[in-house]
Amino acid sequence: MKTLIIVGSAPCVIDDLREISPYRKNAWYLGVNEGVGATHCDYLATMHPEHIPHYLKVSINKSLKGIYCLAQQERMTRDHADLVTTWLTGPGNATSAGFALSVGQAMGFDEMILCGCPLTGGDGYHQKSPIIDDYRVGDRDPESALIHGYQKAMKTIADSDLGEHVYSMSGYTNRIFGNPSTAIQRIFTNVRG
Repeated sequence: MKTLIIVGSAPCVIDDLREISPYRKNAWYLGVNEGVGATHCDYLATMHPEHIPHYLKVSINKSLKGIYCLAQQERMTRDHADLVTTWLTGPGNATSAGFALSVGQAMGFDEMILCGCPLTGGDGYHQKSPIIDDYRVGDRDPESALIHGYQKAMKTIADSDLGEHVYSMSGYTNRIFGNPSTAIQRIFTNVRG
């Protein structure tokens, strides 16, 4: 099985990684935005092309294998990104973590595990220093229309064929995708059909 661990930037990311890493020793790691600063990541995915230089600066891995970027138009220069795309296989409003799931699917991963991507809002970020001048999920009120919209978009992914290959370690995404420990139960249910 080819596993991709998607690393977000919520405060739970370190605990999530500590919990799953011993069980997925051969996994690849794709950092979402500042998530590349939480652990050694093989790839970067972002919907914020203007911040790629910042993400590279905070990245633990100074030689990322691939940088994937979603842009409304292919306006991003190729100076930083290996792939600039306007495609997205899931709903377009499921945050950069949703885009990362599309990237993982396109790369052929059989299993994707979200770490530090609880999608609860209002929980801040794992890094001590403030993130770049963006106002994103960690800063938003958990009851805001924006967070509920992101959750609805992510639920659409969970209910799709792509969602059958996704798990999450924490928060709202854990409730809709399930924990990686549910993988065997899913396989058994699908076989018994």
